[in-house]
Amino acid sequence: MVPETNIFLVGFAGCGKSMAGQVLAGRLQRAFFDTDREVEKLAGMGLEEIFRRFGQAHFRRLEWGVLQTVGAGSRLVVAVGATVFLSAPHRRAIKERGISIWLDVPFAEIWSRLQKLGVVRLAERQRLAETFERRRSIYALADLRLPAGGLSPSEVADKIIACLK
Repeated sequence: MVPETNIFLVGFAGCGKSMAGQVLAGRLQRAFFDTDREVEKLAGMGLEEIFRRFGQAHFRRLEWGVLQTVGAGSRLVVAVGATVFLSAPHRRAIKERGISIWLDVPFAEIWSRLQKLGVVRLAERQRLAETFERRRSIYALADLRLPAGGLSPSEVADKIIACLK
């Protein structure tokens, strides 16, 4: 692993990017950033409110600005918002600034996690499953794929470190 390389964790909502990223950053003695949290700080409001008040286009502009700013650093671990990696320009920016690792978690586990967080309703399951399936081929463009189903954040961090050696 190149010592200065940024590590970008990508994948679907609920796959554990933020939790595993925090553990990984601690173990590697690196700064940790979550692009969604950085967007919220920049806007001074939550993601739902940004979408409601200003729309998706505004959110995407904020997200791009955060990615450019955070990605300009070195020796970072970055949990990338679920939709960031879907954009070709964003994928190129990530590739130029570090290594991308897809945390691949089965849909049933993602669904369970999102339900426990209270961010989805049963009526949304089919739509979310279809979105999950559509995005898999894009997440597969990451530099590394880590099957992370059933793993704790600590176990994910251990596997990432082992992959990068």
